[in-house]
Amino acid sequence: MRQRSIGLAMRTLMLAATALGIQELPDDRLRDRRSSLELIHLPEGSRDGPMVAIGKGTQDPLPKPGSLALADPWWLTNGF
Repeated sequence: MRQRSIGLAMRTLMLAATALGIQELPDDRLRDRRSSLELIHLPEGSRDGPMVAIGKGTQDPLPKPGSLALADPWWLTNGF
């Protein structure tokens, strides 16, 4: 249950950041996890969890693979 709560909190945080025009980056793209943990000064014996970096981006985000274009909603008009 705890995993689901953390995931919902992360998603809410990322949606709120996007609504404010701020970019977010979930932890799965952080390359060097050990350096990241040293940067936040995690106490000895603690365990890390999911992380989200939030801030102003230097470039537009890349398109997400598999996303459908909203300009042409063919999935609403075509049958299966």
